[in-house]
Amino acid sequence: MRNIGYSKLVKLLLYISMVAFSIGGIYSLYGLAGMPREKNYYSSYGYEYELITKAGYVRDWIVRYADEKILEKDGVSSADIKRYRTADTSVTSDEQAIAGILSDRHDYYEFIQDQLVRDNVNVEYIGIDKGTGKVITNSPLYKGSNLDAVLDDFLKSPTLITGDGEKIKRSFQEERTWNYIDGVGTFHSNYYNGSGVANKENYAIYVRTKENLQPGDSFYERAMNFEKATANKDMIYVFGALSFVLGLLDLIGWIKVIGQKEPDGEVSLNFFDKIPFEIQAIGFGFIMLIWASFSFFWINDIMVSRGWVPYTLGSIFGSEEFVLMVLIASGVAITLVVLSSFVRHFKNKSMSRYILVWRLGKWAKEDLLNEKTLPLAAALVIIGYVVINLGLIYMICNVWGLFNLLMWLMFFSFNGLMLLLMIKITMDYVRLSRGIETLAKGNLNSQVKLSLSLPVMNRTANQINHIGGGLEAAVEQSLKSERLKTELITNVSHDLKTPLTSIISYIDLLKEEPIENKTVTEYIEILDERSHRLKQLVEDLVEASKAATGNVKAELMPTRLDQLVIQAVGEYTDRLEASELEVVFNQTEEVEVLADGRHMWRIIENLLSNACKYAMPNTRVYVDVVRKEGKGCLILKNISKEPLAIEPSELTERFVRGESSRSSEGSGLGLAIATSLAQVQGGTLKLEIDGDLFKAIVEMPQVAQRPVE
Repeated sequence: MRNIGYSKLVKLLLYISMVAFSIGGIYSLYGLAGMPREKNYYSSYGYEYELITKAGYVRDWIVRYADEKILEKDGVSSADIKRYRTADTSVTSDEQAIAGILSDRHDYYEFIQDQLVRDNVNVEYIGIDKGTGKVITNSPLYKGSNLDAVLDDFLKSPTLITGDGEKIKRSFQEERTWNYIDGVGTFHSNYYNGSGVANKENYAIYVRTKENLQPGDSFYERAMNFEKATANKDMIYVFGALSFVLGLLDLIGWIKVIGQKEPDGEVSLNFFDKIPFEIQAIGFGFIMLIWASFSFFWINDIMVSRGWVPYTLGSIFGSEEFVLMVLIASGVAITLVVLSSFVRHFKNKSMSRYILVWRLGKWAKEDLLNEKTLPLAAALVIIGYVVINLGLIYMICNVWGLFNLLMWLMFFSFNGLMLLLMIKITMDYVRLSRGIETLAKGNLNSQVKLSLSLPVMNRTANQINHIGGGLEAAVEQSLKSERLKTELITNVSHDLKTPLTSIISYIDLLKEEPIENKTVTEYIEILDERSHRLKQLVEDLVEASKAATGNVKAELMPTRLDQLVIQAVGEYTDRLEASELEVVFNQTEEVEVLADGRHMWRIIENLLSNACKYAMPNTRVYVDVVRKEGKGCLILKNISKEPLAIEPSELTERFVRGESSRSSEGSGLGLAIATSLAQVQGGTLKLEIDGDLFKAIVEMPQVAQRPVE
């Protein structure tokens, strides 16, 4: 008895019943698609749209046709003829254009008369031309002189629409915000679709429907259809819910028995199951695309032909509904065939052999996905994510019933899985980031632990866990190298000082001796200049070494930066003039900074010395002293006499100069010393290069301004 549920007959019955319940569910959705959402017919969009259209006919009548001259030849202007001939190039003469214009006007006037007079049953209207006093109306209350009484009666109507010569002014559906812009009224193309009307306020349009609609026009038919649809609403909800619940239970039972002949028995695969999942999916998608397109247009034709009125239970025996039922049954049947193959493979635990993407993903995860291919893999994942979502959204929008529910389930499942994956990747990234941050703070023994992560992230975590030892060795080696470099510079500088001092002393003695040979005198001058330059280089080396190792002390106190700069420029006037340079102060504000006066003086001196050595003669050196974002700033700009084919950051390194010939007297240490001295005082020195323009910016902490008493 236990195996009866796994018999072919039971499986066939389950299959047929699922198709039947799917038909019921999709029919319910079909009915709900045409179900009115509004509380009554008069609050529906269709009613208002049609009434506005009628109001547009009244507008055309009173604005365009109130003067019957428009239907005569004299009512055709030259501008009308020109427009007509421009629109219809086959017209070769003005007479043809006039005939065509009058024909169109007569046709449209007859159409308006059909809509508002001959075939009108339930619409009452008033059109007023305030300029001429012309009135058109079909109101039985109007007797030619009691217009005010008619208007009072119209204004009491709950379905009134009013307009002027161009726009709808007020609609009874004031809760529809799309009808209004700034409380005035938006432009309705079905009321008037033109470029504007002169003196539009001279026209007033009032349109409403009768309180009790009478048979004979579309208003009455739509009202009846609305009531009919509303009466079916509860029945459709119950029928749809029952179909959904029974179909879901049927599906669960079918999934349990599919592919097996007995409980916990071996899963049997058929010929269709041996087709790779991707080929099945492509074929299924193509077939369902055709099915969904045909079904959508068929349902749309049915609903349009019925005035968007949902079906009743009795209407399923009509020919149109029968075709729709066959369409739904075929779609569900095809879906169940593909789903059954997926379920059998899932039960058989053969998904890895069934789904090619699964195998490719496993291969990519284990062998392909690495640091080099990660950007490409990320791009492909994003593209695939977008494509799959677009495909699912398209299917959701174009299919019905159980398949629509399945598409929604696939959409949420896929995006939920991707969300969990992104959360997992983000959490692993945060762990890696925190591990790196811990290492940056000096804790070289920290460890990062990841589980079930991407191979590339596992490798990164492993590298971070082993980076501590490497960093420790590198830091120790760097400190040792820097220490040896500093000691070498200090020792060499010290060893050079003693013989250099002796050389300078003997040169001074030679300069005091009377020497008649001019050549010897010139040689002595050269030796004097070179020895002093060497002495300055040695002193710079010692100072640069101290500044780089932090052996320079700074006594910070309030210092007037502007006064210090002016004084330094004054002392450098002779050297600047000798270099044919003119100093220009653009801005000089009173700026008090927290600095060491000696070090600050050396910074300014080095910048001015740099300008004297490397600035182009007969140019200007611009100097600014300003306050900027709580800091005191010294800005010095000049034009270089040599091309600056170098990065600004390299100029602050030791023994680096902007000109490569090394023909000038600079040592390449001035800017490096100035940078180190600025840092010692808690400030910065930044360099910028724009073509041949050299710009140095010194920023120092500004002393807080005292409150004015």
